[in-house]
Amino acid sequence: MSQINKINPSKLRNMKPEMTVAKNTIMQGDMRFKKLLRIEGTVEGKIVAPSEANLLLCNGGTFVGNIYGLQIAYIDGKVKGDIFVENVYIGPNAIVFGNVTCKSIQVSSTARIFGLLDVSATNDIASNASQMYENTHFVEYKELTNDS
Repeated sequence: MSQINKINPSKLRNMKPEMTVAKNTIMQGDMRFKKLLRIEGTVEGKIVAPSEANLLLCNGGTFVGNIYGLQIAYIDGKVKGDIFVENVYIGPNAIVFGNVTCKSIQVSSTARIFGLLDVSATNDIASNASQMYENTHFVEYKELTNDS
C-alpha cells in the first residue's frame, strides 16, 4: 500500500508547518525544508526537499517552478512547473500546468492537469531529487530564538 493511502492528505492541513507563505505574500527563490511547507500565497522558484518532507499548496496559493523529492505533495492551488514527488494528491481546486512524475497519485474529479502523467511504482524520485539538491545553491532559513 502506498504512503498516500496511509496518510489522509487532509491531515496535512492540521499539521504544524516549518514555514507558511501567507496569502498576499510573494516569495522568490529556491527552497528546501525537512517537514512541511504550507503555501497560501505565491512562491516562484524551485523546491528540492528530502523524501520525508511534505508540501501543502492551498486553494488560492500559486507555485511557479519545479518541485522535486517530497513524500507527499497536496496540491489544491495552481502549479506552473513540473512535479517529481513520491505521492501526489491533486485536490478539487487544483490547476497544474506541467508534467507530473510520481509513484502514486489521487486526482479530484474537478482538478485540471495540463501536462503528462508518469505514474509508476518504479519511478526513482529520490535519486533525481538528490541530484537536483547537489546542484542547487540555497540560502539557509534559520528560526530565530532568544539565544540568537
